[in-house]
This record gives sequence, structure tokens and C-alpha cells, in this order.
Amino acid sequence: MTARPMGARALRLGPSLTERVADALRADILSGRHGAGEALPSEQAMADAFGVSRTVMREAISRLKAEGRVSTRQGLGVFVAAEQPPEAFQIDPASHADVAEVLLICELRMGFEAEAAALAARRRDAADLAEMDAAMEAIGDAIAAGDLAREVDADVRLHRAISTATHNAYYVSFFNSIDRFLRENITASWRRFAEGPPAEAQAQAEHRTIRNAIADGDSEAARAAARLHVANNAERIARIRGAAVVQAAPEPEMKREERGWTR
Repeated sequence: MTARPMGARALRLGPSLTERVADALRADILSGRHGAGEALPSEQAMADAFGVSRTVMREAISRLKAEGRVSTRQGLGVFVAAEQPPEAFQIDPASHADVAEVLLICELRMGFEAEAAALAARRRDAADLAEMDAAMEAIGDAIAAGDLAREVDADVRLHRAISTATHNAYYVSFFNSIDRFLRENITASWRRFAEGPPAEAQAQAEHRTIRNAIADGDSEAARAAARLHVANNAERIARIRGAAVVQAAPEPEMKREERGWTR
């Protein structure tokens, strides 16, 4: 197959120029712009299109070659691999700086964390509940001390404890895969968007409602409380910036006290 011409390209911001070029070329391959077995333009042509040196272009191609996405043929050039390796789940680390992206991640979290809470309610043991309690106490201490870093650590610890309480290794593995992003996202959310102590107190009350439903073994209440917590996080963020709010699915009728809105 012949190489397709490439027009001027706009690269998104990223950690390094090489990574940005590799990301853009990878996206072209995954989108089908360059099909399986297709010859890519020459190294110089791609370097010109991306506005980078041949050295940067060569390094970007080397990264894709290491991933198994392209192969080189002596004297013929670079070709898209006939079969692409599985795409690993990942979230752009820069996403936490954008309100719209934060809200999209809230939608992802809503589904995952609601079902994790429901499973945890059915499978938790005493050790799981003790870890949730310790995490919640740490959150409270951090809020009282005004220590954002400790608050984020404790918040992530609580959500990890809930995932662990599912006693499903895949839930834990998925949580670990988004741990770094979740930590950065929570930090950015509180630092840039949150309303301060009132919002923090409400979030902690919501944590308590989730924990209590799990302790009671009430999977439906745990699911509803987790969904409400993530939806409220999104609302707190969106309210500051006037963005579209992530909506929670209809939940069972619950009294305000049961939702954890009063203390």
C-alpha cells in the first residue's frame, strides 16, 4: 500500500515533544487513518508535517515500534503493524485541569464506584470496615488541619478500601490503574473548584452514608449513596464554572437524613 500525504498537524500539549508526536501518530493508527500494513510517509515527510526534527520523529517511531504498532523494513520504510496490540486503558494526565474533562471522568467514576459499593455491601468483612473507618477518620483530621495533601491521600484510601471490599481482584486492579489520575483529579478539584469547608463537610457526610450502607449489607442503598456522592462532586465542580452537571440515575426514595445531608 502507498503512503498517504500528511497535512499540517496540530499537536496537543504533553510531557515532551517526542511523546506528543508519538501520541498523534498512534491516534492516527488507532483511528484507521493509517490502515494495517500501510506504509507511512517517509521519516522526513512526517517530521515536516509535525514540524519537528528528524531526531524527534525517529524517537517517536521507535516508541511505536516498541509497542508493536509499527515495523520497519530495511530500504522500504515504516509500516503499520498488521495486528495492533490491545489498547491499555489510560486517562490523559492533563485532563484534570479541564472542567469538562473532570465531569466526564465523574461519569466514569459514577458507574464504577456505584457497583463497587454495591458489591462491597454484600462481601465486606470486619477488616474492610475497619480500613474504611480509619480512612474516614484520616479525612476528618486532614479537613480540620486544612491539609489538602493529607485529605487527598485519605480520600483515595477510602475509595480504595471500598474497591478492596468487593473481594474482586479486577475491581482492585482497575482502581490501581486510575489511582494516579484519581489522586491528581481530586487534588485539582478541591484546589481549583471546591467551595471550601461546607463542601468538604458535605462530602464527608456522603462518605459516611456510603460506609454505613456497606456496613448494613444494603447493596441498593450503597449503590445509590455512591452514585449520589459522585454526582454531588460533579455538581460542586460544575456550580463554580457553570458547566453541565453529571446527572445521577433515579435512585430509591431516601430521606434527607439517610442521604447523609444532615449530621
